[in-house]
Amino acid sequence: MPERRIADWCTDDQRLAEFRTAIERILGDPATVSRGSALGDPDQVTVHDLARASDEVLYDYLTRHSGDDGLMERVLLSFATSAYRSKLPFSDVLARHSAPRAVLTEITTDLRKRLGGGPHLREAWTRQVLTLPDCTPELIRARPSWTALTVGGQRHGTAHKAVASVVLASLGDSNEAWSRFATSPASYSGPTAWLRLGDILDAAAQKTDWPKPPNSK
Repeated sequence: MPERRIADWCTDDQRLAEFRTAIERILGDPATVSRGSALGDPDQVTVHDLARASDEVLYDYLTRHSGDDGLMERVLLSFATSAYRSKLPFSDVLARHSAPRAVLTEITTDLRKRLGGGPHLREAWTRQVLTLPDCTPELIRARPSWTALTVGGQRHGTAHKAVASVVLASLGDSNEAWSRFATSPASYSGPTAWLRLGDILDAAAQKTDWPKPPNSK
């Protein structure tokens, strides 16, 4: 056999071995299967499906479906029901949306319809939003009143400084407004737990009737 043929045969055999090794490595990686098939069609995947996915699976999935705003919104909601994500922060997912600031206010305003569930879900969503550096007054006013006032303070029983600032600006020096605010129907659970902070503040300051809870559907 000519020397060149022998050299070509050795090269081909080496490449085949490398190819076989790569295939075995892929097949032996359990994350490969889950990354490729666990979540499926982005139009069908649910918030709970996304919440159960690992950081690696979710990162790959979002990268493959970049530009899908509806998917990004469901992933944002999944943070309220998932464990802590160390490799895929809430802010990183939000940045993948085409209108991050607007969609965050929209989701928070419609949180009962979008998320539903018990107090722990409202609290988890509020904590995620409070981690953002540019949490606007509009976004704070859109949150469920009880949750906004009781989650996020540096000490137990205190409000987050951004929330306190919005309340102070809305009620000012009016003793009557503060008295009404203290007797608002906002609660920890039940339909009135979804009353928005901005609606409660406006009713207290303007001496109007208390708002009705937003619809769940």
